[in-house]
Amino acid sequence: MKAASMIENSPEDTTSVVFLTDARSVLEALTNNTSSKLAKLMTRLSNNLNIAPQHSTPVDTCPLWSVRKRGG
Repeated sequence: MKAASMIENSPEDTTSVVFLTDARSVLEALTNNTSSKLAKLMTRLSNNLNIAPQHSTPVDTCPLWSVRKRGG
């Protein structure tokens, strides 16, 4: 919600935005329309932007991040 609000109020001129979340429940809430506040905010944003919400791997389980943390 915070990221979406920041984008909505941003003075930057952009046409597309990608929301990455490691919480599958956020995407499910959007899909099932169970969070009316989030749905309304995303609807307002989609009037002016191409939006792509995506599920991301948590950093600690990402293989590339694990290699970097070990110094490899």
